Amino acid sequence: VASYDPSGAATVEVRYNKLGPLGHHHAYIIVTDTDGTQTVVRAGPTDGASSLPSALTGASSGSSTQRSSSRSSKSSGSSNSSSPGCATNGETGPWGRLHAVVRPYTGPDSPDWTTDIVPSVTLIENDLPAAPYIERLSNFASKVNSSNIAYNPLSTNSNAFAHQAVESAGFGRPRAPVWSPGSSTNLGRHDN
Repeated sequence: VASYDPSGAATVEVRYNKLGPLGHHHAYIIVTDTDGTQTVVRAGPTDGASSLPSALTGASSGSSTQRSSSRSSKSSGSSNSSSPGCATNGETGPWGRLHAVVRPYTGPDSPDWTTDIVPSVTLIENDLPAAPYIERLSNFASKVNSSNIAYNPLSTNSNAFAHQAVESAGFGRPRAPVWSPGSSTNLGRHDN
């Protein structure tokens, strides 16, 4: 079972797992509710994940929700309007479309589960229920999934999704504490 703050604080944080030997990271969101239950919000390619260059792939396994010292209650960063990746005529490239999921974060079978201490940015920590945050993030994930955005490992990827998802949920767009290509890419307007 994932660890959580026994004081009953709800948190929303962006975490970064290191991928491959080049030192780049994959961003995903962990929401912890006041009762300790956790939800992961993340995105990745629908097709061809095994055909990604090995330097751009990787997976973590294990069991920890420890936070790094890269915590921040106020986040800053910038978004740009880099190629939003919206596909035309159903063409999405070799990796398919960007696909988001929102699901319980409960153990080694959960996406992005790790026992490692990973860099993270905490966006909020309070005693309010997390359901409204999860609902806003889920709505954004649904809109991205229906937008047919072509996955690109350097731009319209998990990093772009995680950073824009928290922004659409009412938080500032965080500045990644590690190298996470695509984190400033704008996927288009999906927040209305």
